[in-house]
Amino acid sequence: MKVRTDSPRWVTGFVIGANGEFVFGLERAPTAELKVMTDEGIEHAARLLGFDRALGLGVGIVEGLDRVPLVAARRDPLLEETWVVILGHDARGRPEPHAGVVSKPPHREKSGRRIAWVDVPGAPGHPVLTADGSLVAIAIRRGKRRTHVVPLEDVTPFLERVVLGGR
Repeated sequence: MKVRTDSPRWVTGFVIGANGEFVFGLERAPTAELKVMTDEGIEHAARLLGFDRALGLGVGIVEGLDRVPLVAARRDPLLEETWVVILGHDARGRPEPHAGVVSKPPHREKSGRRIAWVDVPGAPGHPVLTADGSLVAIAIRRGKRRTHVVPLEDVTPFLERVVLGGR
């Protein structure tokens, strides 16, 4: 799905919850109403549930969808040389998958956050999937050849807090 906030530019988002909760990447918290466009080209209003400035990730909820697909999530380590796929959109908004490998497994940055490097183009908020389609990470830094990602298990506390309580 595509998400639009304050700017006219759409960003990539993906559904994580059965009630229409979705994740997307932004540099700063949105101030305007969210819009979501499904792959069928239908636009829906959405609202922000939470934003993590350190990760550059937002969580929203889609209003009024009859059916919402779930992204299968699995807590797996990002091992070196593991094949992954990052899903995004091109400049025209068409789906654009890219495949590559994990070049550096999760390690601690000076900030204390664990990140991994994948040799795949991507942007903040893009889902990172294994070859079998399991969600294992979320992109947090843009890369044309190498994207920095945060393992799913490190984002889970933020997602649970926003989606399950403390809205």
